[in-house]
Amino acid sequence: MLHSFDAYLAVAQGHHGLTGNERHYGATLALPLQTLQPVRPKIGTLAVPMMDFGGPPRNSSWLVSRFRQRVSNPVQVLAPIGRGNPNDDSWLNHPGVTLRNPENVVGVYDHYTRSRPGAMDVEAPFELLRVNHYVDIFGE
Repeated sequence: MLHSFDAYLAVAQGHHGLTGNERHYGATLALPLQTLQPVRPKIGTLAVPMMDFGGPPRNSSWLVSRFRQRVSNPVQVLAPIGRGNPNDDSWLNHPGVTLRNPENVVGVYDHYTRSRPGAMDVEAPFELLRVNHYVDIFGE
């Protein structure tokens, strides 16, 4: 579940080194999920990082064309009160979404999920799968 109506799931398009030199235009969510299918019984949570987009709007009715500036890395929460893990690089320290395997999770709370002992948590590379968060969509 995405956290707001200014956030959209984005799947990488084009060449990203996923399976050699193939190109993946028109890729859907099935592409990254099929990659994980062999280890699905072991996964509790798939964390999907969030990238902020914004800046001065361009003249376009398409949201993806209207806001073209983005941060270079996923959003991270570094304030002690918002952290889910002492490790700076943990997926528990950034907002985004999680895809959950109901067989391997014991608790769910908004952006964070707790997997069963022995289950593994996986973070999707933002170059492959991410949430595009359009922070300036209501700025005018």
